[in-house]
Amino acid sequence: MTYVLKSSNLNFCLHRKPNHQIIVIQSNNHLQIHSQMSDLRRKALGSRSLDAPRSSSRSSSRAASRQNSEDEWSDDASVASIESVESWGAATEVALEKGWDDELKGFVDGLVERKGSSVQGREELLSKIHKVMCLRNARTVLVGREADLLNAVAKSLKGGRTERESLLSARLLSVFVLTCPDYGQTYDATRQILKQQIQSSSFTSVKSASISALATVIFTYGSSHETLAVLDFLQEIVESDGITVEAGDDEGVVTAAIEAFGFLLTGLEEEGEEADQIVREGLPVMVEQLDSAEVSVRVAAGEVIALMYEMWAHSDTREEPEEGQELEKPYDDIGHLTNLLSNLSTASSKRIAKSSRRTLHSTFRDVLDTVNNPKYSAPSVTLKFGRAATLYVDSWLKLTRLRQLRRVLSHGMHSHFLHNQVIRDMLEYTGPVSSSGGGGGGGGEDEDEDDDDESEEVSKAARELMKRDVRKYRTGHMKQDRKVKAMQQAWGVEDEGEI
Repeated sequence: MTYVLKSSNLNFCLHRKPNHQIIVIQSNNHLQIHSQMSDLRRKALGSRSLDAPRSSSRSSSRAASRQNSEDEWSDDASVASIESVESWGAATEVALEKGWDDELKGFVDGLVERKGSSVQGREELLSKIHKVMCLRNARTVLVGREADLLNAVAKSLKGGRTERESLLSARLLSVFVLTCPDYGQTYDATRQILKQQIQSSSFTSVKSASISALATVIFTYGSSHETLAVLDFLQEIVESDGITVEAGDDEGVVTAAIEAFGFLLTGLEEEGEEADQIVREGLPVMVEQLDSAEVSVRVAAGEVIALMYEMWAHSDTREEPEEGQELEKPYDDIGHLTNLLSNLSTASSKRIAKSSRRTLHSTFRDVLDTVNNPKYSAPSVTLKFGRAATLYVDSWLKLTRLRQLRRVLSHGMHSHFLHNQVIRDMLEYTGPVSSSGGGGGGGGEDEDEDDDDESEEVSKAARELMKRDVRKYRTGHMKQDRKVKAMQQAWGVEDEGEI
């Protein structure tokens, strides 16, 4: 079977046979996907076959920077970059059209009408709804359809026939919460299903996405008591390295649990003693994760440690120490912690990719500064949204929330910040959002303002997404391509021929 995918610069040709994994060969503007090679030719390339997974162990090269994991938009890792280039292009076209709201309603109607639908059909509808809702604030479009869409997504999450169906459902649920935070049935309809997926799903990617979705649901709807309960649940996952949810030593699950823990912790900033207790109990667990073999786990743990120190320093539950007395500290062995952070801020192991080393060094320099001076050393970031909105991120609390929103909305972050009051509230932004000086407003009301500006932002984001996906695809397969070409030369195979 042959698939042809087209973008503005490249044509992709996929040749796939049933029950075979794919192998990619690239030559100029042509990609050929070959699914079969003889045992003899496998031997010619060494003991590891080309179609074997490149990242099967915990210490393998899949330890990429968290920025990369946040940017990953593919629905199915086996055809990650190829699918994302084409499917995001199509979703962007829908989002840019004047009738995008009618298109979205049609997608929702198709998903709700499950009778006679195929797994592939549901996956495509989930993917389209998810991406359009990321790129547009669809609150007004979904008025009166919240229950139907939520029930359909919950069914696909709970009874998904494939990894992709369940994964897309979990991702869509996170976007739904940020789009329709005023729909009060979401908490009761999804909390138990998400916990069930975290504990018993056969796919670690679904566990990770469900952890992120649960954190978004609890942050939006949960009480402080419910937040504390989920924080305990997440801490157990981290402390056991994923074993409590049958995902032992899985990088993605442990990283997701740490990130979700930090995000939920920001919701307890005014809880005083309860927040202090979580900090005291959680710090040793996070410090232990600094010894992880995975860069993403270490970086996530480091940022949560900095957040904990910041919250501890700004808590008003403790009296100022008398002269000659030291300020009460949240972690006893401060020497051990600062030594770990100092080493991580200068780590130079060749086993860590250069981009990951940069992330590691930059993060842990900031974390070390915060641990040493928690009141005045948070990283400072300035972000521009549209023509008039400037967001100053000057605390670990804001940075932690921003990262969670970025993971959920990715290239729709610009659009939602400008047109979704909930996002601005989470980031404590009260300034103007348009050149006319207009401020807040409700999520649905903002959608009709500056529509051309939003389309421009969506278009820019889409172009960047497609360029990056192609770049990542080329870079990620460069070594593999060299090996395939060497094999072709050794066996006298033409560039356009079958292996």
